[in-house]
Amino acid sequence: MEAQAQDTKPRKPSSKLARNLKFGLGLTLGLGLSAALAGGWWLRQAWQDLPAVEHLAQYKPALPLRIFSSEGELLAEYGEERREFLPLKEIPLRMRQALLAIEDARFYEHGAVDFYGLTRATLANVVTGHHAQGASTITMQVARDFFLSREKTVQRKLTEMLLAYKLEQHYGKDKLLELYMNQIYLGERSYGFSAASNIYFDKPLAEVSIAEAAMLAGLPKAPSAYNPVANPQRATVRQHYILQRMRELGYITPVEYDAAVAEKLALNKDRNSSVHAAAYAVEEARQLIVQSYPEGAYSMGLDVTTTIRMAPQLAADKSLRDGLLNAQARRGYRGPEARLAASADSVARQLAAYPDSGELRAALVRKVDTAGKRQLTAQLRNGDEIVLTTS
Repeated sequence: MEAQAQDTKPRKPSSKLARNLKFGLGLTLGLGLSAALAGGWWLRQAWQDLPAVEHLAQYKPALPLRIFSSEGELLAEYGEERREFLPLKEIPLRMRQALLAIEDARFYEHGAVDFYGLTRATLANVVTGHHAQGASTITMQVARDFFLSREKTVQRKLTEMLLAYKLEQHYGKDKLLELYMNQIYLGERSYGFSAASNIYFDKPLAEVSIAEAAMLAGLPKAPSAYNPVANPQRATVRQHYILQRMRELGYITPVEYDAAVAEKLALNKDRNSSVHAAAYAVEEARQLIVQSYPEGAYSMGLDVTTTIRMAPQLAADKSLRDGLLNAQARRGYRGPEARLAASADSVARQLAAYPDSGELRAALVRKVDTAGKRQLTAQLRNGDEIVLTTS
């Protein structure tokens, strides 16, 4: 009877703390499960909504119209974008190594997303309090450049990562690197490293030095900020950092590093010129092509070879120019081409509307001394000062 009486005694109610813990745990598990289901559903929908990537296997970028002399010298180039597509095997190893050293050194080791790099960049950004490092792989940048906008949202970043996985399902690393190196914008209307090499250094990509390759590799992050013409000091700092990375990764020897750091780069002075010589004949050829291919003249990548031979053409141009200058000299000085209002802009910006013509160079007169030797001081667009003495 005693045992039975003990069994009928009421049990102690659970403590309030225990009930709260159970409730909190259940709520957390429920929310976690709901979030996982919602995330899985979003990933499924996002994956289904990703654009098709199969067409990149036949990647055909818009290529400009180019007109050549009979000897193969480029006379003119027309098109909104300057491009010269090169297969990866024709891109020199030093150029590929310079790019990978700064953009994605572990490209051939990680998958579509580099989670180690992503974690490192996140920690660095938290420590510094601002966006100090990025973690986009080459594949993620291909996804962004070909398919996505550059808006900085979490959804866009997640879509970029998913698209990177899809790209690596369809293409090998070499193909993705080839697409990137031919598509990326590098300033001066140039797309791809082959076009940039000709624009900045007036030479084929196969001929660039280690120092030049490092300078070009610094452009993708910010083509205007690291433009070696507009911002030579900033561009040089980045170039030296890339060379240091190449040395650390074993791509170049210490001797090659020292030589590259010491190398003085010769930039192409005519990088913005669309017509180099024989302007009248070139214009006739351009009009003929536009008449024949009105829709795709500037995007089909047409190369036109003329019958023009450069030696006699340049001689004829010089003879004509000398005759015109002599005729003008006989008429006497006719005054300045224009009078500019005082401005804080650079000389280059003020003279932007007045291009040089052959050996005739535009200059801004800064001071005129009418006494004594009657000198005038002028400034060229590159900032150099010249002093002219009149009789």
